[in-house]
Amino acid sequence: MKYFLALSCLAFATTVFGQASYSDAEASQHIGETAEVHGKVVDVHVVQGSGMVMLNFGKKFPGQTLTAVIFAGKATLFPEPEKYKGATLSVTGEIRLHKEKPEITLETADQLKVLTAASPKASPQPASSPSVSGSASASPGASVTGPDGVSRKVQPFSGNNPPGL
Repeated sequence: MKYFLALSCLAFATTVFGQASYSDAEASQHIGETAEVHGKVVDVHVVQGSGMVMLNFGKKFPGQTLTAVIFAGKATLFPEPEKYKGATLSVTGEIRLHKEKPEITLETADQLKVLTAASPKASPQPASSPSVSGSASASPGASVTGPDGVSRKVQPFSGNNPPGL
């Protein structure tokens, strides 16, 4: 009886307060439901020629846990889709099965919400050798600045093996 009561309360809350919400990993268990699904976009694929956009959640194709599909006719509603790579999104719609994988088709901009924006990628730094400040050699006590920009003191070396070996 307690189990039935708990399920009834959950169903009532979902009906009154909105749609069910699942993680992208749970989407495959809810085919046919209209729900909100949230997760991290790991890959964005724009089909050359057609303009169709696929936002793959969880893993890259073909291991994705969910795909949010934007057909070419609606792509202008979601400009610069590459910005979603690495972001945590919430997508709402009917969870359908396509080629054994769950997907939600996005037809309006309000079906997609950015929960956490993608982190900006660090610009690649050219490889460089550490520079020595103060003298031309790295003698004990000298300051060495590494490629990461952090300054470190050179430790004295004794013996045939480096410290820690």
